[in-house]
Amino acid sequence: ANPKKRKTAKGIKRFINAWLARAQDKGGSPMARDAKKSNKIRDISAEDMLVDISWIPVNQRPAMREYFLKKYGRVYEG
Repeated sequence: ANPKKRKTAKGIKRFINAWLARAQDKGGSPMARDAKKSNKIRDISAEDMLVDISWIPVNQRPAMREYFLKKYGRVYEG
C-alpha cells in the first residue's frame, strides 16, 4: 500500500541473508533445538506407533508384549 516501503531486489537479498545468518548462529530452528522427549502423539515415531501397547487393557498386555517382541523385536508402552 505504501510505495516508499516496497521491498527492493537488493533489500530482499539482504533480509534473507541476515535471516539465514541469524538462524545459523542460533543453531537452526527452535523446534530442532528444543526437541525434548514428550508424550505428545506427534513426537512418537511411526515404528513406536506400530508396536504401541499402551492402549491395550492391562490384563492382556503380557500376551501382546510377547507377540510384538516376537514379530517386531520391540514394544512401546507409552
